[in-house]
Amino acid sequence: MSLGRIEVPPEVRYLVVARGVEIPERFTYSVPSIDGSPAATVELRMVDGQPICERLELAATEGSQPVTSVGLRRLNLGQLIEAAAYAATRITALQPLPDDASDPAYHQRQRLILRARARQRGVADPIRTAVSGHPRRLIDLPEGGLSRVADEYRLALARRERPTKRLMQEFHVSRSTASRWVRRARDASLLDEPVAGR
Repeated sequence: MSLGRIEVPPEVRYLVVARGVEIPERFTYSVPSIDGSPAATVELRMVDGQPICERLELAATEGSQPVTSVGLRRLNLGQLIEAAAYAATRITALQPLPDDASDPAYHQRQRLILRARARQRGVADPIRTAVSGHPRRLIDLPEGGLSRVADEYRLALARRERPTKRLMQEFHVSRSTASRWVRRARDASLLDEPVAGR
């Protein structure tokens, strides 16, 4: 669940950014201090379907590091804006909005369901695609599909190699892509669930 808190002024209208996905025209997102970083608050406005930061506030809190130039360089504003936009969405695709449409737990559950459905189909998360403005391109499976991924995974285990690393080297893909392929192979019952300590 997101650590951030969304605030939407009551008079703000919601914009449709994808089928069954709405986002407020203006909203504020606040995240607490994490691992000594300063707390951050961003005020965002949707412009041409994209979240635009209108105001950023950083604050040192008790136990966090002071706001310094080093801390500012570490701040990933793009990631913060994307997380804010993702958390601000509300989902109408699965069922009608509940009486309390402001309940963040309801929308969090709906986002998780849509993400899981997209992963099962092997496509990008439609909500993240809608709010980021640039879909994450999924790498095509190698020739032989998930069966080939599972075969290479088992071969790595038999040779006492790291399976994910083997997939990365064999197919020239990133760790996240290799991990996603392994998860899809497990979902398709081509691989056993991982054993603790393996």
